[in-house]
Amino acid sequence: MATSYIIRIDLGNKNRITNLLRIKPTCTDYGWEISATDSEIKFLSFLNKFANRYKQNIKELENIGVHKKDITIWYYYEYNSQCNIEFIPEEIKLIAELGFSLCISCWNI
Repeated sequence: MATSYIIRIDLGNKNRITNLLRIKPTCTDYGWEISATDSEIKFLSFLNKFANRYKQNIKELENIGVHKKDITIWYYYEYNSQCNIEFIPEEIKLIAELGFSLCISCWNI
């Protein structure tokens, strides 16, 4: 079983986003995105890292056309027999404060 997370920005200048956030994207095929697995970093730490950089650069990101509606958090979860996903209050609170969409994708392996 694997759990992975992606934060994707669908619009904007990919190089400018990288320079503003000071985070190298893991993929730029479908927009600017960073990803990680649960074995690399916990979800809340992943969110906090991005949130801190985002909050420091909100105005600059908006100036290049990146708005909250353009940012999506993806949570991918593979399971064997039953799918149960639990989010702690701090994770939910942070996502709500940021105003980003959360998409969850589960599949049986």
